[in-house]
Amino acid sequence: MTEPRHMRRLPADPEAAAEIRTWRGATDRTIDLCGLDASGADLTGADLAMGLFCEARLVAAALAEAHLYRAHLQGAVLDGGAG
Repeated sequence: MTEPRHMRRLPADPEAAAEIRTWRGATDRTIDLCGLDASGADLTGADLAMGLFCEARLVAAALAEAHLYRAHLQGAVLDGGAG
């Protein structure tokens, strides 16, 4: 079975990587990257609804087709990345 794309590239920040690992392996859990640096993470197609990204860095993160419905993005940095 092929691993979903948002599980292939994790950020360099160990705390952010740990949160993504924990979140992706759980059901009914909201991702919480508040204040963490998830730059470079591949979250393509991920269900990030209601996710907590306050003050998070997602520079050059792949977010294509990610579901961000009602995500908390106050102060998040979403710059850069390939289109």
